[in-house]
Amino acid sequence: MKTTMIYSLILLTLLGLGIGCKKEVEEVKPPVVVSPPTSTTTPPVSATPVAVTTTPTAVVSYTYTFPEDMATVNYGNVPTPPPGCRIIRVIYKTVSQNPKLPVEPEMITVNNTTFLVRTVTKTIYIYDQQKRLTQQLSEQLLIDVDSTIYTYASNYIIVKSSKLASLSATRYKSIDTLLLNSEGLSQKRPGDYTAAYFDKDGYLSRGEIIKNGEVLRLISQQIKDNNILKVDDYLSGGWGTTAIIYSYHLRHFNLPNPTPFYSRISQDLPTEESISNTGSIYFTNGLKYRIRYFYQFDNQGRVKRRISYGLNLKSDWPYERDGNGIGITDYEYECP
Repeated sequence: MKTTMIYSLILLTLLGLGIGCKKEVEEVKPPVVVSPPTSTTTPPVSATPVAVTTTPTAVVSYTYTFPEDMATVNYGNVPTPPPGCRIIRVIYKTVSQNPKLPVEPEMITVNNTTFLVRTVTKTIYIYDQQKRLTQQLSEQLLIDVDSTIYTYASNYIIVKSSKLASLSATRYKSIDTLLLNSEGLSQKRPGDYTAAYFDKDGYLSRGEIIKNGEVLRLISQQIKDNNILKVDDYLSGGWGTTAIIYSYHLRHFNLPNPTPFYSRISQDLPTEESISNTGSIYFTNGLKYRIRYFYQFDNQGRVKRRISYGLNLKSDWPYERDGNGIGITDYEYECP
């Protein structure tokens, strides 16, 4: 039971940010234990990134300073992005312990702590003429290639997931049928919940897994002004409830949602997540982890880079979102 807490934290982030996950988890399991991040927070003086390249062959270096109050970040006169844009490519970088993967390295300094990050995942999104996601191809560590294919019918979606290429021994292939309600929203999300309930605006209000009368998992969301303010994720087996509280940039729109059939996502860009846990037999109650986001925009006002900076707040919480708490995500778009 070592993966579900990580999947839970990822799901909660995706519910706020709008980038979908796909691989089904068959059983409820606890999280993978990873080393706590070593970064520390230093009171900053600026939130402006500075890029420095010394020579054509040198590793590119970037410096980001996160303020203590993310509400003070001012991106200036960022234009409103054009309507109808779709994400077509995502590149994710983080700290990798694999020395054989010196792929597109960058030196990232956040609040005086420096990280060497490398490309870990490249994902492309393919759409049909009706702007619906039809295939998601994800290259993991430049070794494994995962594919998810979406086939649409009037009241259901067939989701086929498989590993197309792999140097590892682990392979998978699965087919799921997502029954849609009258608003076109899926009544389940494979691996996360088997029954879904939505509010009048299309936001997931409750997702659950119940077997033989026992609640194995229960996800509930609090929505206000078209933003997800809080997500509570209860997991049976003594893990208690993990809660995430979100803060937002109310002047900047969120990323496009490739999988709107799962739920509507927050309207605005998240700036911070505060993660807490209660009722667990493994952890003390209280605030455990904090994630802050900084964004860079292109000349059309679309997010071109998101910098995720996580900080462990309690020694008994051994989970982090990204390697060493740092994650860099670059986005490419297609617009009408």
